[in-house]
Amino acid sequence: MGITGTPRYCSLNAHLSMEQSRRDDMESIGNILIYFAKDGDLPWMRAEEESMKEQLRIKENTGVESLCEGLPICFF
Repeated sequence: MGITGTPRYCSLNAHLSMEQSRRDDMESIGNILIYFAKDGDLPWMRAEEESMKEQLRIKENTGVESLCEGLPICFF
């Protein structure tokens, strides 16, 4: 079973085809909010558009501190 939705915003569990919960919904919403707060920029957007494996690798290696760098403390 593949990803339903947009890989750019989905949770790590969705990328790994694991069972998802409300936590994954919150992770996706967080990705969307950070995307808007950073004027349309997420670190994994630089990966090849067709390469979900590359997006997953970057998501796994991006910490909250670096993801939210330059944003108000409420994003941490």
